[in-house]
Amino acid sequence: MIRSYSDYYPFGSIMPGRNASSGDYRYGFNGKERDSEVSGEGNSYDYGFRMYDSRLGRFTKVDPLTHLFPHLTPYQYAGNYPIAAIDVDGLEPTLVIDDAGKLTKPMVKILVYLTGVDENLLFDATITNGKLLQGLSALTVGNEIKFSTKALAINDNSNPNHINFWIEFMSHEAMHLPQAAAFGIDKRGRRSFVLRSLKQMIVMFGHDNSQFEIAASAWDFTDKKTGFGGIGEILTNKLNNQLFGILSNPSNQPEEIVLKEIDAFFQQKKVQNLIKEKLTSFQEKNSKAISFSNKTFDKAQQRKVNRKARKQQRERRRNGSAARFD
Repeated sequence: MIRSYSDYYPFGSIMPGRNASSGDYRYGFNGKERDSEVSGEGNSYDYGFRMYDSRLGRFTKVDPLTHLFPHLTPYQYAGNYPIAAIDVDGLEPTLVIDDAGKLTKPMVKILVYLTGVDENLLFDATITNGKLLQGLSALTVGNEIKFSTKALAINDNSNPNHINFWIEFMSHEAMHLPQAAAFGIDKRGRRSFVLRSLKQMIVMFGHDNSQFEIAASAWDFTDKKTGFGGIGEILTNKLNNQLFGILSNPSNQPEEIVLKEIDAFFQQKKVQNLIKEKLTSFQEKNSKAISFSNKTFDKAQQRKVNRKARKQQRERRRNGSAARFD
């Protein structure tokens, strides 16, 4: 039974004559609870952190994260991109990470082109807000990527620099996913991966010197010590604006079209050559770390396979004993 239906203008105002609702249904635009007592039917919504007025396209209170976005009005909704983005809780819009804590399909597509990581690992990954050791902004364990609150707040869809930040940040963490998967995503595998990573940091005198970290850092921010840099290093302003335009999707194109545009962007000869040159340079400069990491993860993968085989063998023995007992 249909309890409610509505067609909305971009900022959430209800289109006249194109809506109906049973009296006990309290939710509307983006699934938020309506507060119609003061502002009228469908004009005010509770976003948790703030109340939203769909007639104005503005929140009625100052954004708690306004200090992170000085270029935006503290009352803005979804970075002023209501078609391309949503505002989950009145804090920040999400184009890179959706409201279920998963990477969006456009971001997965970009990461596959940049890192070569299997898209299934990227789609399975869950992004969470975790309490991390001091100095860490993110931690990948199993199929979970934990970001600090400060890092998650840098998620303004109207700012190309923030999009670049997430492409670089997620490229690094994405390259940790196959490493973690080699140890396994169960409790034992997660513990083994964390302990091995900590050992590397101790042996190599720091997080940034760890072979695991270096091997995952092809698209990290420019680092004078290691000599490699981020996505901004290979994208000219023209290319960067082109990619940002595709991601922000202001014309409300279907997602399938956006994904095709991303394919077209990365299939440009100029972009392909830049990526190839970048990855070749990175692999040459960091061949020792990459080789060490690959050998470590191959051994971990083999140990995981052996554990599974032993477990199956034990189960067959138990089943055989039970059959003989019967």
